[in-house]
Amino acid sequence: MKRKNTFWALSLSLLLLPLANLPGTRALETDGGSGNNAVATSENGEIVEQQNVAIPIEQAKPNKGPDEVVGEVGDDEGGDNGEISTEPEKPTLVDQFLGANIKQIISSPDRVESFQLGPELADEATPSAQKFGRFPIKSLGEALNEKQIKQFQTWVFDEESYIFDFDKKCVFRPEMGLRFIKGNEEVAVILALHCPFWRFVYKGSAKMQDCDPIEQSLKKFRDGIKFGVAPKK
Repeated sequence: MKRKNTFWALSLSLLLLPLANLPGTRALETDGGSGNNAVATSENGEIVEQQNVAIPIEQAKPNKGPDEVVGEVGDDEGGDNGEISTEPEKPTLVDQFLGANIKQIISSPDRVESFQLGPELADEATPSAQKFGRFPIKSLGEALNEKQIKQFQTWVFDEESYIFDFDKKCVFRPEMGLRFIKGNEEVAVILALHCPFWRFVYKGSAKMQDCDPIEQSLKKFRDGIKFGVAPKK
C-alpha cells in the first residue's frame, strides 16, 4: 500500500511540473499562509488553475466628479429648497395718496407747463382756455426746465413734504398751477401758498393735502418762474 501511494504522489508531481514551468505563470498564496490554497495566472491575468483560494477584493469607492452636486437646493421650476421668498414692498403714504397714474405721469413727464392763477373760482362764462382746474389763468409762465422738474418731483414724492390726517381750517386760494403732460395724459397740480395746500387733479378727480413743511421752498420755487404771457382768448 505504501508503495502504491508513493506511485500516485510521484505521478501527480510529474503532471503539475509542466504547468509550474509555463512562462509568465506565478503562484499567489492566501494570507492564511497555507501552501494548499494557491492560484496560478498567466501574464495577461487569466486564471490557469485555482485551488479554493479566497482573495479579498477591496471595492474602490467612486470619485465624485467635479460637476456632481451633493444635496439639492431647489430646481428651475421654483422648488422649496433654497428658494428666497421676498415680500412685496408696502406702498408709502405718498403712494397711497397719489395713486399709480398720478405718480407715473409726474415721474416722467414730456413737459411741464406753468400758470399764474387767480384765487377765486372762475365763472361759468370763462372760456376753458382761460381756466386751469376751475380757476382763472392770470398769466402763462415759462415751461419748467429739467432742474426745476426734478426739484418739484423730489418734494412730491417725499413724505416729509406732507402733513397727513390734519384738518386745517382755511380756504383754498391758489396762486400757481403746473400741468404735467405725458403723451395724451396730464396731471394738474394747483398750489395755494398763503395757506399751503396742493391739489392734484387727474381725469376730473381731485385730491388735496397739506404741504406746510415746504411752504417757503415752494414760494422760492414760484418766484423763480417767469410769468407774464396773457392766456389765449
